[in-house]
Amino acid sequence: MAELELTLALVPNYDRTGPLLERRVQPEGIRFAAEGFTAAGEIFRRVAQRAEWDVAEMSVSTFMVMCARHDDRYVGLPIFPSRSFRHQSMWVRADSDITRPEQLAGKRIGVTEYQQTATMWIRGILADEYSVRTEDVQWVTGGLEGFEPERYPIELPPRFKLETIPPNEGLDGLLQRGGIDALIGARPPPSFLRGEPHVRRLIPDYRPVEREYYRRTGYFPIMHLMVLRRSVYQEHPWTVGAIYRAFERVKDAGLARLRDPGSPACSLPWITADMEEVRDLFGGDAFPYGVARNRQQLEYMLQMGYDQGVLPRPVRLDELFPAEALTT
Repeated sequence: MAELELTLALVPNYDRTGPLLERRVQPEGIRFAAEGFTAAGEIFRRVAQRAEWDVAEMSVSTFMVMCARHDDRYVGLPIFPSRSFRHQSMWVRADSDITRPEQLAGKRIGVTEYQQTATMWIRGILADEYSVRTEDVQWVTGGLEGFEPERYPIELPPRFKLETIPPNEGLDGLLQRGGIDALIGARPPPSFLRGEPHVRRLIPDYRPVEREYYRRTGYFPIMHLMVLRRSVYQEHPWTVGAIYRAFERVKDAGLARLRDPGSPACSLPWITADMEEVRDLFGGDAFPYGVARNRQQLEYMLQMGYDQGVLPRPVRLDELFPAEALTT
């Protein structure tokens, strides 16, 4: 039988996906025509607006919005190539008297996109861990240094306060000038990355805080998932399992390389100690795939999305994933 040819879009620099982009690993019965993008947001925008690829990496929150609006061009696959702790992703001015997340109540907080998964997680952390209600914040949206187009439109209920900055303005400059009190999101302010002294992390020693958060909740926050064009799934339902198994194989091989102390897989001086912590804290795999191992976290994300106004209605887990994926 001839292989099924599918287009694929991914962020290329994950050890969990690289061999698929390079075609060193392919799903059984499938041949990928793969594209890699350094900016995940470009993939998300083109998936949400134009459905360009058969298989693609996708923002979990934006995919949830699509499902809530009965936009059924894709089905979700419980493959989560991107996760990140988010206590580290809050920034304030260096001279600000804000030293604790609790002090963000009633403040003006910048976000590049209200619907962004990282932003949704941080709002959830602020509400659940620090009693900062989403409704009690003035949210300010815009690009970090200039205009960034919205990936998928959302409409917030009136109880949430959201304003948009002018296209020629940037959140980084606004933070430095005091136009906003804090900035949260997936990407640090460019000035912080450049080492400029105007901006600092709100939680500078974030690693022990995030470690304790994981111990209490079991959440290593999921950021992205893979999606499959619904028409491909309907004609070839076996592709769900084939793609899932291929991603598992690649991830397992990547973990094995990271654990090899004799030939370090990346330029981190203490990678051996880090992998020992992954073993002790995460049971050896910080990136588990499948619905069963992530059900509680996914249901929490769906609830967060609705509570924060990202989702216009409650969404069930079986609206994200096809029946074949729910058993993984």
